[in-house]
Amino acid sequence: MPAPEKIDAYGPYLGIPVHPLKCQATYIWIDGTGENLRSKTRVLDSLPTSIDEYPIWNYDGSSTGQATGRKSDLTLKPVADYPDPFLGGNNRLVLCETFDPENNPTKTNHRYYCKQIMDAVKIKIFIHLVGQKMVILLLKVLTIVVLELIKCLVVKLFKLMQMHVY
Repeated sequence: MPAPEKIDAYGPYLGIPVHPLKCQATYIWIDGTGENLRSKTRVLDSLPTSIDEYPIWNYDGSSTGQATGRKSDLTLKPVADYPDPFLGGNNRLVLCETFDPENNPTKTNHRYYCKQIMDAVKIKIFIHLVGQKMVILLLKVLTIVVLELIKCLVVKLFKLMQMHVY
């Protein structure tokens, strides 16, 4: 019995050109397990030029393990976008933070707290880096001075040795 022929189910659709103006924005977030990703896609009339131009969107948190009961309508806030390598064109992957109905971060929204800490230490890091560059410059100057001193000592040692050579 001969093997059945393979049917190319995707082939006819892979060559369909993408819309030149519209953008499929795939919103991606971490679900209630803290380990799995969820996504949903919306079509935008044009490609946003900044992350703030993506609309805030909502979803049912009870289906993702992030909410129960009547207050299960959670919010997706876009925080970063990247070109979609699968769809191409103007399409984007949009990474999102998640918030509850009172606009508090959900339990698996660790980025929110991380960003607060990073923003708080940003100025300290800048001062530290500027200070670190000053220390590096000082070390370079000291190295040059020490090398010059060593050079002078070596020259004097050679002169002394030549004087005592018979």
